[in-house]
Amino acid sequence: MTRSQPSAIVRADRVKIDPRKLLVTEQEQTSPKVIVHRDKELIQSIEIQCSCGSHVVLDCDYGSEP
Repeated sequence: MTRSQPSAIVRADRVKIDPRKLLVTEQEQTSPKVIVHRDKELIQSIEIQCSCGSHVVLDCDYGSEP
């Protein structure tokens, strides 16, 4: 029996939008650090860095729905 690998893509129907606002600034932050990578007004990716050195990048895909 083969165990499937988790998907690296989070489907839109699995995402919940939180109406609360989060202020992300370019100023020095304590752990974790959140960096928003933009192309003009469009968010390309969100990078989260921990003080321990680990990090994760969430790529944003605005493709059409199936």
